[in-house]
Amino acid sequence: MTHTNRTILQLALCSALLLIAGQSSGGNVHLETLGEYYDLAVSGNYESAADMWLECDQERASRFGINFIGVPIKIDCTSPIIRNLAVMRDHLHSPANHVARLASHDYYRLDFSRLVNNSLVEHSYYMYFDNSYYWLSFPQDFFCRDWPVDSSRYLRINTHPTVGKYLNSVVLYEADRFIEETATLLNIEASMLDTIADRKIEYFFCESDQRIEEICGHRVKGLLDLPSNDIISSFFPHNHEIVHLLVNIKLRQLPLFTQPLLREGLAVHLGGRWAKAPAALSGLGAFLLREKMVSLDSLLTYSGFNSAAGPDIAYPVAGLFSSFLIDRVGIDTFLTLYRQLSGSEAEVEAMTAEEVKTAIGAVTELEWSALLDEFATFIDRTLTEDASFLPGSVRQAELLIEGAGFSISNDADWLVFEFPYNNDTPPIGSFAFGYDARLVGAGSLLFEEQHGRQTPFDGYRFAIQFDGNEAGLYDYATNHLVGKHIQSLTPSPEYLDGEVLRVKVKKTLLGESALVFDKHKLRHR
Repeated sequence: MTHTNRTILQLALCSALLLIAGQSSGGNVHLETLGEYYDLAVSGNYESAADMWLECDQERASRFGINFIGVPIKIDCTSPIIRNLAVMRDHLHSPANHVARLASHDYYRLDFSRLVNNSLVEHSYYMYFDNSYYWLSFPQDFFCRDWPVDSSRYLRINTHPTVGKYLNSVVLYEADRFIEETATLLNIEASMLDTIADRKIEYFFCESDQRIEEICGHRVKGLLDLPSNDIISSFFPHNHEIVHLLVNIKLRQLPLFTQPLLREGLAVHLGGRWAKAPAALSGLGAFLLREKMVSLDSLLTYSGFNSAAGPDIAYPVAGLFSSFLIDRVGIDTFLTLYRQLSGSEAEVEAMTAEEVKTAIGAVTELEWSALLDEFATFIDRTLTEDASFLPGSVRQAELLIEGAGFSISNDADWLVFEFPYNNDTPPIGSFAFGYDARLVGAGSLLFEEQHGRQTPFDGYRFAIQFDGNEAGLYDYATNHLVGKHIQSLTPSPEYLDGEVLRVKVKKTLLGESALVFDKHKLRHR
């Protein structure tokens, strides 16, 4: 439909609705508008139905050319009404059960609730009134309407004023670098990366999980909003959700649902999850499997993944298994499998474990038992030679720097940190390094979590926190746990050796500037 034709349709529709409203005591033009939207969708006039959304929202929904197979209106793809029109068409006699005029009098929320085939179907629509017409809109258009906007090369960040201090040049650079590296790993064309740079990924940086629940209806740390392609999160940069979007951009035409073992596994493998980097989660996944705290077979189906284990267990294991598959067959074949294990919600829910095993066996050319044997070897390798943060030292390490309470040695691949202690004084402290003047005085959610809001962030990007039981490597710029060793879970005599606590870090986890130790800080806790 051309812009002119769409405008004519809107003018005619809204004029009629205003006339109806003027003749009724309720003046329910918004309800009539939503009812007309349903009618257009049910009749198959999807283009005209999509034209009832704000024009800027239509642009966002189509920005990267993503379409979901079998979903007639992409801009409303998460609505149970639109996804199930054949079932819902006979239950739309009343457009909404409740209408609320929101704080900004330009916006309304229309709540739909209906019992359909013994299941409760609920959905909320937001509507914007531009003084002439009513338009369907995304909820973030209302909740984030006055937020300041910052930009990086690939992101347009709508930021709640209370968390603006956590954006700085370093974290914006790292977010862009992550997008470029992930696009390369996914074999996304350079021309599409240019399109992303030109048109931007919309990011809504919220001040709390409660705000996300207001916007999306779910209490989560963050999510990719499929209708709009927007990332809505209380964390920045939320690499896990960025991966979900980049995968959709890579595939362009794909079903709406994918077996979570692969969908979440790929996002964990490339982007980590909830402030934990991929390197930290791969070791956790390997440990969980080696200790038989969860089995791979229990996560193969949609229901199994969502019920057999909590997300803190299921996601690291899925990430590790995706790493294994990509290591064996490559990313393009993995994405072929990703498509094969996708479909409508009903189709994905109906897939059996045997069907999933058969699909995986076809791309790996392995019987399931042989695949599990290879995966067991991969698990062992993840915990040993492929690990990037481990207890102990390395042979022939050369001393780089030594100070009161610490020393640092290295070889071609590793940095070794040593912290002396005695049995009367358990080792508890934090060694900060990787000084970056751009971070001085900046905000870091992770730094505040560890040191309190009253302690000024002093510009050291990395820190190793350690005590007698565990050590972790933290990146205060990106707010991620990068590596972790817990002595009580994986005991090692190399961690506490005599009167020295030792950990080693793969240099690939750190930027070049972090390998310069002319500035550092040892804090005792």
